[in-house]
Amino acid sequence: MSYHATIMMVGSIAVAPLGGWLADAYGWRAVLWVKAPLLLAAAVLGLVAVPSRAGGAPSPEHAGRALAGDVLLVGTAVTAALLAIEQIARRPLWAAALALLALAMGAGWTRSRTSRPVLALVRRGQLGWPTLALMFNSSVVGLITFSLPFFISDVMHRGPQLLSTALVFFIAASAVITPLAGLLADRFRPLPVATLGGATTVAGLLPMLTLAANASLFDLAWRMAILGAGMALFNSPIMTAILDATPEHHTGTTGGITNLARTLGTALGPALAWPR
Repeated sequence: MSYHATIMMVGSIAVAPLGGWLADAYGWRAVLWVKAPLLLAAAVLGLVAVPSRAGGAPSPEHAGRALAGDVLLVGTAVTAALLAIEQIARRPLWAAALALLALAMGAGWTRSRTSRPVLALVRRGQLGWPTLALMFNSSVVGLITFSLPFFISDVMHRGPQLLSTALVFFIAASAVITPLAGLLADRFRPLPVATLGGATTVAGLLPMLTLAANASLFDLAWRMAILGAGMALFNSPIMTAILDATPEHHTGTTGGITNLARTLGTALGPALAWPR
């Protein structure tokens, strides 16, 4: 797990400054345009490298219908919940209505056939609690990546290049610590190492509260490095713990659950911060 995470971090280091430089030189739209060929290359590599599943896989038509139903129910529930959080300070009645819609859609999905293996896994304490921790940890990442650009632009009155450079320190610290986190998880069990990572992340948030408008790159750099180290100590060990608790024939389902937890957490952090 740590090797995979390190590869992702090193890839991020290679391109993180590029976004700020492109935005400064050519505007923010250039950042989106340059991603198109990268995504196309990733899609081609995925088609070539990832084998298609054979054997007892369901027919494409059946899988497509099940996927469409899940997208409708789960997608509507998540969207309504996030909109309810956003509207709670300005339109409480709308927020309440959206919250009820989210609950109704979520309850409808729990009664569907496709939800049974997911719910069975999440109800396992050894898997459910680490997945919840993964979601909360991802919400910290979402909060930082959402609020830091506004702080640099509106408070420090600096450009996006400073943000990109600060993120390099976050990613670099993660890339350096991630292999160590994997070694520690193998030696001392994953959950204690993940707990240390979570505590480091929380501790790293406290210095962020002392950032001032005249903060320098160094002031940002060491704070982002602490957060990156905390994330590295958390991510690989928690994923290892989750996979250890997963039955072998449900690894794909667990992968989807953890991806949903990360995505929800990344969206939840900004959603909770925005009304305030």
